[in-house]
Amino acid sequence: MVDYLVSTCGVPQAKVAKAAPRFAHLRSPDRPDAALAFLRSQGLTRAQVRAVVTLHPTLLLRDVDATIAPKFRAVRLLMKCLAKKWLLKYSVDWLKDSMSTLRGYGVPEARLVATLRQRPALIMRSPARLRALAARVDACGVPRGSWMYAWALLALHCVSDAAFRAKMAAVMCATGCTEQEFLAMFRRAPCFVGMSTELLRRKVEFLIGTAGCGADDIVRNPVLLTYSLSKRMEPLCRAIEALKARGVDVGKERLVTILRKPEVRFMERYILRYSHQAPELLELYPPDHHNGSLSGDSSTIGSSSQSEGD
Repeated sequence: MVDYLVSTCGVPQAKVAKAAPRFAHLRSPDRPDAALAFLRSQGLTRAQVRAVVTLHPTLLLRDVDATIAPKFRAVRLLMKCLAKKWLLKYSVDWLKDSMSTLRGYGVPEARLVATLRQRPALIMRSPARLRALAARVDACGVPRGSWMYAWALLALHCVSDAAFRAKMAAVMCATGCTEQEFLAMFRRAPCFVGMSTELLRRKVEFLIGTAGCGADDIVRNPVLLTYSLSKRMEPLCRAIEALKARGVDVGKERLVTILRKPEVRFMERYILRYSHQAPELLELYPPDHHNGSLSGDSSTIGSSSQSEGD
């Protein structure tokens, strides 16, 4: 092990003498080899590996999967937070006050944590600005303490009042809904206001013009506006049309109902079931579109489906 630490790791002789007894129980270099291989796989140079091992030689005795890899993941998470230098400008008391304010609105703890993971800047607002934000959410009719309240806070945190009203006007114009109906849509799926006005218009046009949805379908199911056009709605509609063109009886379900099916159920019911009759289905609705992210992402704001901006 003395030779190993010097020749393989480049540890200085003075450090080796002190560290070698810790390695006396080893019968093979398998574990140190695995640790070194992992460090190099993470992009560390030979000089960096030597520096790390010289400082903490016993790192080579740690299990990669159980100890080293989890610590690397934790450090990478920490570095992402530290990269936001503005976070370091706020005192602990400020952050605690903001958290206390949010808890005071009855936001469930689990939802509060999930919300702050998505948008930590929410707790950087002063208590006065948080109260103003909460007032906007209250004006939309979202009840405090409800499961959607945190997502509504997060959605309006990212959208100014002027932008919110512009999007409301666009949806009202495209669907013919009233302001109260729009606010009801927001209460069911707050995140759809986070996309651009143009994208909202395109999605409404697709749902009505191509998918055959009625305006009332969109009003009752605002979660439709959170679905991806290119990754979900367009390929799904192409797949259903291909089945119908081959004379396959896809049942009496309306397309709006099919659109809302969880990804796994849609794949089983329409793609895998008929792939032998219509092999092109796997190209129209390729496997990389059903990797799980579209079937129910619990971190998505206010919906059970993928929300994205294409």
